[in-house]
Formats: sequence, C-alpha cells, structure tokens
Amino acid sequence: MKKLKELHLKEKRTAFHQWQLQPHQVNPMSEERHVCHTCETEYQGNYCPRCGQSAKIGRYSFKTAFLSFLDVWGLGNRGMFRTIRDLLLRPGYMIRDYIKGMQMAYFPPFKMFFLLATLSLLVTNGLNIKGQRSGDKAETEVTVSENAQENTENQNPVQEIWVGESVKIVEKVISAAERFSSWSPALYALSWLVLLSGFLYMFFRYCPDIPDLRYSEFFVAIIYTANMYTILSIVLDFFCLHKLRVIALIFMLIPLRQLSGYSWKRMLLYAMMAILDVISIFVLAMVAIVLVIGMIYKNYFDNYDFKGVVATFAITLLITLGLYLFTRWITRTNKLRFEINQGSLRNVMKTISGRLPKRKGKVPPTPSEM
Repeated sequence: MKKLKELHLKEKRTAFHQWQLQPHQVNPMSEERHVCHTCETEYQGNYCPRCGQSAKIGRYSFKTAFLSFLDVWGLGNRGMFRTIRDLLLRPGYMIRDYIKGMQMAYFPPFKMFFLLATLSLLVTNGLNIKGQRSGDKAETEVTVSENAQENTENQNPVQEIWVGESVKIVEKVISAAERFSSWSPALYALSWLVLLSGFLYMFFRYCPDIPDLRYSEFFVAIIYTANMYTILSIVLDFFCLHKLRVIALIFMLIPLRQLSGYSWKRMLLYAMMAILDVISIFVLAMVAIVLVIGMIYKNYFDNYDFKGVVATFAITLLITLGLYLFTRWITRTNKLRFEINQGSLRNVMKTISGRLPKRKGKVPPTPSEM
C-alpha cells in the first residue's frame, strides 16, 4: 500500500511539473463566420480584425457587467487571475513565457505592481479580519535620539557634539525614508528593487536557461517576483499573520530558480552575495558619513583619535571591493561557460584574456585572395 501511495504521489508530482513547464494555451480559432455588431464586418475567428470586438458579444448580462466593472480598474483586459494563479504555482516558468513574448496572456507587471501595492496599503491600514493597523508600533517604538542620549551620558562634551551630529544625520535619513515609504510605498519598494536587481543581474546574466538575459528582461522578472511576494503578504496581513512574512521572503527564491535553471545551492549563493553587496555598500556609506562629520568638526577633536573610524572605513572598503571582485569573477566564469557551450573559440579567448591575441608576422592570404 505504501509503495502504491508513493507511486501515486510521484505520478502527481510529475504531472504537476509537466503542467508547470507547459506554457499558456490559447483557445483555438473559431471556424464559424460572424458579423461584427459594431462595424458590420464579416470575418472568421474569435475577434473582429477591423475593430477587435469579440465574437462572443451577445446580450448584456451580470457577467458582462462584472467584467465591465473590472475593466474600470484595469483588471478585465488581461488575465489578472491567470497571472495570480501562475505566480503562485509556476512563477519562474510564467516569467520566462512572458519574457519570450507571450505578453497578451498575462497582466502587465508594472500595472500589477502598483495595483497590488495599493491593495497592500489598504490591508495594512485596517482592511483585515481584526481591523487593526499593522504599522502601529507606539508601544515598542524607541527613537534613535533617546538611545543616543543614553549612550552619551558617560562621554565628554567633544564626543557628545560628534555623536549628536551623527545622530541628526541618521535621523534625517530614516525620517526621509519613512516619509517616502508612507507617501508612495510602490515607488519606495521599486527603488530598492532597482538597487538589488543590479547586483542580481551580474549573477543571472549568463544563466543556463536564458544565457543571454538582458537587464530589462531581468528587471521585469524582479517586478513579477515582487508581485508574488506582495500577493502572499496581502493574504498574511489580511489574516493578521504578520510574523509569517518570512515564508513569503523564502518563496521569492522559487521564481529565480525556475527562471535561471540554477541549482538550489548556486542560486542561494548568488542571492546571498547580492544581499551582502547591498549591505556592504550601505554600511560603507554610513561610515563615510560619520567620517566626514568628524573631519568637518576636527577643530573640536584635538584630543580625540580618529583611527578607529578610519580603520572601520578601510575594512568596510576592502570588504566591499572583495565582494565586487568575487562577483566579477563569478560573472566572468558564467560567461566563459556560456561561450564554451556555444562552441565559439574566439569568444572564449576574448573572455579569458580580455582581448583577442595579436598575430605575429604576416597573415597568410586566404584562398579567395590567392
């Protein structure tokens, strides 16, 4: 019995995987001849070739009214529900189909991004089963200035000036980010996606399944991945399961693996490297700000040692450069693997040496020149 159940489950998994790989199937063209009710053109097929009206247009019904209502919000013109289903069940394969040209079958990524961001804003502001706002943190909120005030009680006045100015800069950055995120959460998330997608693209540019991936195509894949995360977050926030958002973050790795064709180990390594690149640049910028503030107020720091801050900046800079060089090495290795698979020796020599080797002496004439 156990073997039969295992075989049955294996068959189901195989069938589900085959369905994931299969792209969307368009309805076959109708062989009946129709007369368009709008332009009175006689045609054969599902849509009028002159005005684009569907051949299934008939008498007005509640279904037609509901679809017209969805059209007002931009949900009825493309497969919104099909896109949500595929983003949850076959996200990477759906993104690959969209990149390869099957765009009429799915909802546009950017329009979907802003619509889901608006819905997420409504859910987080009380549109859930408990009617609570998930952003209420009045009980646990501790400002940076209070922490700084506690830390500067045992410091001398010179150190208090330096720490106070640093805290002001940090508070301005945090408050500006909070205002921007509250004013337009979609644009705020989009800005972070642009930063993260730039580092991820260096790893996924020469992936096995799409070896010549463009940045614009990869950015569309990142937007669809963010849409999948937003859908899962909306469901969790609606049921007030905010602590389970980590599951949604883990699920974001699935479309990247299905799209690229990398193994789980390689894909996890590349994702962690991209996150480390972003963190190192952010830390480097913050240390540089603190160092610049110290240099501006150097007249007040006659007895203060800057060696610790300079050493921290140097170490962070070296780590950032090391991560960048490692990223470039991985990109170069993936490109070399791609050129070898393509069988182009000339491009392989370019990748290895950075330029073509120069020939010494006279080049022998070709048969056509002789």
